[in-house]
Amino acid sequence: MNRSLLLFSLLWFCCTPDCSSQYSSAWANAKLDTVTSGNSDEFNPALQKNSYYGGLSPYCWLLFERHTSTSSDIVAKRFLPSALWDTASILIAASSSTAEQIRPCVAGLVRKPFNAVAAWQRKTGSIWNVYYAFYLTDSLRWQSPQALTADSVDCYDVHAFAYSDTSFTIAWKRRNSILFTVISPRYRSVVDTAASSNTDSTEYDLGGGTYGRNSLVLFTQKDSTGTRSLWERVFLPDSLRKPPSPINTNGLSAFHPRYVQYSYSSGSWFTFDCYNGNSRDIWGIDDAGLSQLTMTPLIDERKCSMYFFPIVIKQSDITLASAFARMKSAYEADSTIILNPGNSVIASAGYNRAPVLNGYILPEIGPYGERIIAVWESNRSGRTHLYSKDIFESPGYVSRESYVPAGYALSQNYPNPFNPATTFRFSIPSSQLVSMKIFDILGREVAMLVNERLDAGSYRVDWNASEQTSGTYFAVLKTALHSETKKTTLLK
Repeated sequence: MNRSLLLFSLLWFCCTPDCSSQYSSAWANAKLDTVTSGNSDEFNPALQKNSYYGGLSPYCWLLFERHTSTSSDIVAKRFLPSALWDTASILIAASSSTAEQIRPCVAGLVRKPFNAVAAWQRKTGSIWNVYYAFYLTDSLRWQSPQALTADSVDCYDVHAFAYSDTSFTIAWKRRNSILFTVISPRYRSVVDTAASSNTDSTEYDLGGGTYGRNSLVLFTQKDSTGTRSLWERVFLPDSLRKPPSPINTNGLSAFHPRYVQYSYSSGSWFTFDCYNGNSRDIWGIDDAGLSQLTMTPLIDERKCSMYFFPIVIKQSDITLASAFARMKSAYEADSTIILNPGNSVIASAGYNRAPVLNGYILPEIGPYGERIIAVWESNRSGRTHLYSKDIFESPGYVSRESYVPAGYALSQNYPNPFNPATTFRFSIPSSQLVSMKIFDILGREVAMLVNERLDAGSYRVDWNASEQTSGTYFAVLKTALHSETKKTTLLK
């Protein structure tokens, strides 16, 4: 077997064969922290959403609603590098009985200056509009809230993401359209339309941080047959008005897209719910193709939060390994908070809901270990307050699992252009003889990367072209039933 061929179904995590049970035990034994308390009620937690893998921020912001008998405020709290919650809560936006404020979101940067932006809905009279505020590290405080919209119809379902080192994308829904703008402490772009629909089926998520992309909106649209298709709208610095394009989901009807960022590849990783009339599962798409990430039944999945980190999903006696090798998910199941991998029950006392996940890399530890945080609502004390657990994890390796790709796929190599080495990834849905060759622009074979029978799965193969000259080359993947080609460029 070619030693450069590495199985990519799950490459990253778990030092022992039974990593799911270890993972479950870690969360079960983790300390339960009471994040908020007192005579108020807290709802809708939102953890800082970073623009790239993990994050190097020295802390992670948590935003939430704080409700009293006279107001609904937007409040912030920090999770510190010491793995403790800051004792202070910071009031970002105060309200009154006539100006309700709900549904906060928060996004941040992964490198200095560690700025952040918060956005939320605010009701004045009977109309909802979008407000936002910056946290600037040069002043070490949250700035005064500003109105982003002043519409006469409701603006709601707000998302935020870091667009670049100094700017942020904020998106929201207005009737059946998804609108967005780019803001920074010094400017605000015009409002643009990411998607329009004449139905009420549009669900969306906002992400960013992929190689060569700054922000991306995933959304669903219902056609005349009732099928919900998945679309994407990419925001590029030189092409903010690039039109939306459909995403092939092999006929699956898509609900609730969720964007999962990935900074080491030109491809995007994202997930969506799929409902076929009998069951509802989570599927994912990456540069290796379409993957089923959960198996029916998915228990009452009313809210799911995703975080980009190693994953093994195990349900009953079935273990599903995926090319989504760095993703975790938490969801609400019959008043219990479940976190995958491992079906870890992290909260069961009281009525628990609205889980959110995030994590960050401690600068002194480096990129091979992360602190993962889960926050949720619970009424265990009589009022609804926020609770959290966190654990520290470092990656290892696992063997190949039982994941079977939905079809054939050959990803674009990364990096591209390259010098002198690059990586290809591919998937096959069944056991068969596979060859992968490299040809130059004249059609001459210059390298044989794979020539053997492989089991169903996703694979990685590296090509070192140090003996080749600069120019264009073609990678050809062949089986008895499929052939696919990718063009690549060697620059020396």
